[in-house]
Amino acid sequence: MLRTFVILAFCLYWIVARTSPGNETTVEGVASGEEGAAEAPRRAEVAIAFAGGGFRAFAINVGLTAGVLAVRADNSTAPTFVDTKFLVRFDTISTNSGSTWFWAQLAYSDRFQTTLERMAASPKNAAAEFKRSWMDDWVAVGEANEKRRAATGEARRPGMPEELAKEGGDLALGQAITELSFFWRRGLSWNDFVHLLLKTTTGVDSLHVLGDPVPSWLEGKVWLSVHSVVTGTPSKEARLSTSFGQATRYHDSLAEHYGDALPVYLPAKHSIVLGSGASAAAPYPYFAPSSVGAGRSLKYRGTNMFGARRFEEQSAPLGQLGALVEAASGALPISGVAAASSAVAGGVCL
Repeated sequence: MLRTFVILAFCLYWIVARTSPGNETTVEGVASGEEGAAEAPRRAEVAIAFAGGGFRAFAINVGLTAGVLAVRADNSTAPTFVDTKFLVRFDTISTNSGSTWFWAQLAYSDRFQTTLERMAASPKNAAAEFKRSWMDDWVAVGEANEKRRAATGEARRPGMPEELAKEGGDLALGQAITELSFFWRRGLSWNDFVHLLLKTTTGVDSLHVLGDPVPSWLEGKVWLSVHSVVTGTPSKEARLSTSFGQATRYHDSLAEHYGDALPVYLPAKHSIVLGSGASAAAPYPYFAPSSVGAGRSLKYRGTNMFGARRFEEQSAPLGQLGALVEAASGALPISGVAAASSAVAGGVCL
């Protein structure tokens, strides 16, 4: 299913770009942000945002990017990111969810960049190239699980959500549920899922950090990876952790006194000047200053020993916590940042 989305996205861009009147200028604009093909290259303060949507968003980004490279190439220009001056006019890139997966791989994996350039160089073989270079590695993870289930005699349960989705014709949803349940049953986290996704397909592992070197065509651009922080309210506290015999919950500390609660989902973002090094600080605040105000913090309440022991603690002001994240931006693991941006079930903590 993912491979199908890549094929459709690639074909859609190819058809539109080749059949639209004046497509030369249109293609220039998409690829570099130029207003016209004849303009001299220059940098402008222009941002481009890539929407979320899990694997669908990821696949569409793959197909469209390879399509842009293919259309930009000609007899004197190779279908590479450098030669086509891909996104040369954009200073800032903002991503969410599946688009963050895409950019985490595009910015930090030579292997993934090469895959897209090969797809662009041979559009007829683009699907096969993507399958060989990316899809086969990810599918192998699921195949290993299937072999384990067969070896242990673990039976498929017809009434389970993944089986119902597959029976209903949504194979992609069924596969996604199967993959997530594989991690869930073993006590693994969403961080583990995203880490395995990036490492298996493109070699971006837990040692890769936001400040790592990037290709020359991306150096100096700002990358924003957006996500939300769950704050909780006194009447609907968020769960930090729950295990046998113990639990920890939290909420906005000032809401119970003033009734002026923070948004339950507080917008936040990790940001980095690409290629700036592991010691680099974030170029933008983690929280918008106006969103957290002065003195806002989180109040934690916990129990252990089945409620026999209780405790309460209060965090530092959210503005200070955000400053700590900003100071450590260059050293943050790429897989962790991508996991935060794509936490599809983050709301279950409420």
